Amino acid sequence: MASGVELDIGVREGTQNEDFIAMAVANIAAFSLEKERGEGLQWQVIRVDSEGHHHFRLVVRHPDRALDIGLKHALEREMNRLSSMDAAAVRKEYERCGREGMKPSRLRHVSEHPDVWRDDFWNWIG
Repeated sequence: MASGVELDIGVREGTQNEDFIAMAVANIAAFSLEKERGEGLQWQVIRVDSEGHHHFRLVVRHPDRALDIGLKHALEREMNRLSSMDAAAVRKEYERCGREGMKPSRLRHVSEHPDVWRDDFWNWIG
């Protein structure tokens, strides 16, 4: 997928089924934004594994426009709305979106290795 808007997703530590929760929230946000705008969007949900920890990322893009002003702001607004939901509410919203035609993006796993050249160690020594 060509570049688009990237948004990291944080899931509270200890959340059961965190992969599902992150995948569901990301798909709900992208689908809701697609409906709100009345135009097709493309998105991916990614679990980024690195040494000893992981985080999730949502990547959204408009298939016809490389530059889409307002997309990131609208996506952040939608993620803020969803952040107050508990797991049961997320599942219910995910099922509702599915009934309305959402084609969810599956969770994709990628590995990310730290860039030691951009590490603060190099700033510390001089």
